[in-house]
Amino acid sequence: MCSKCNIRVCAINYHKQGRIFYRKKCEQCLHLTKPVRPSWFLAGYKPKRKCEYCNFKPLYRDQVTVIHIDNNLTNISNKNLKTVCLNCCVEISKTGWVQGDLLPDE
Repeated sequence: MCSKCNIRVCAINYHKQGRIFYRKKCEQCLHLTKPVRPSWFLAGYKPKRKCEYCNFKPLYRDQVTVIHIDNNLTNISNKNLKTVCLNCCVEISKTGWVQGDLLPDE
């Protein structure tokens, strides 16, 4: 029986040395506990390995996050999404994303 709902029977997980081992949760309870993916992940955006605001290179993936520059969560484009460190995330939330005066080469 499922350890969460105690209603449904669990599927077989694997066989080992003639014994049957079952999953702890049924199929429906497993689907209910799936992690929710952010919209930028589902759109295919890959976070950079450095902060795009201050060029900080983190040791751990948790030190950077992905933000929407214009705070429009429905606009998922590479121009709207930026990878920034947590320090810059706080600064940007207070001052906004400030672009430099440099123009890209054409």
